[in-house]
Amino acid sequence: MVLSDIISWIIAIIQQHGSLAVFLGVLIEEIIIPIPSPLILMASGFILVDPSSTLFGALFQTFSIILIPAVLAGTIGSFFPYYIGHYARKKGTRWQNYVGIKKYHIRYLEKKMENNAFFYIVLSRMLVIIPMSFVSFVAGFLQLSKTKFVIATFLGSIPRTIILAMLGWYFGNTFIVVAESLSFVENIILLLIIFAIAFFLVKNIRKKINVA
Repeated sequence: MVLSDIISWIIAIIQQHGSLAVFLGVLIEEIIIPIPSPLILMASGFILVDPSSTLFGALFQTFSIILIPAVLAGTIGSFFPYYIGHYARKKGTRWQNYVGIKKYHIRYLEKKMENNAFFYIVLSRMLVIIPMSFVSFVAGFLQLSKTKFVIATFLGSIPRTIILAMLGWYFGNTFIVVAESLSFVENIILLLIIFAIAFFLVKNIRKKINVA
């Protein structure tokens, strides 16, 4: 199924099932990374919010129809990448010395993140160009407190949901172009992060080989 088919299917489902489709759509979006993350919420704003509404009317409809199911689904779905990160941490322990990552490196990150984890997660959830699944994965990898993670994810998802739904309402029929543009920026940021991590790992592996 190509992206255009997925978009058509999402629009049809939201038209038929409203808030329930928003909940299921956001939940699937959190788990299936290839789906552009802004797509479901922008489609919800386009379909479920009356295009003739005033700004305050559109906000009221977003709060009453889209916000609660989207935030709940986003919070529940975030545990999937969180636990993948948690599992990767356990399985990756055997490789950390080889790639030059010491235990104190991870402990330092954990301490740094633990002190500011709540703020980082809320902020990253609010920013619509930050890949949500990656944030949840990192939180799981660093074994951040589940309680903090849930509360921060829930709170950060509120402004994200409002912003994307309102963008869908505002841009109308062209929301798909905007959603794909936001998704493109998201992918660029994710690739830059992956490149930086890969560069660090390769550099440390080469250093270890040269020393040997």
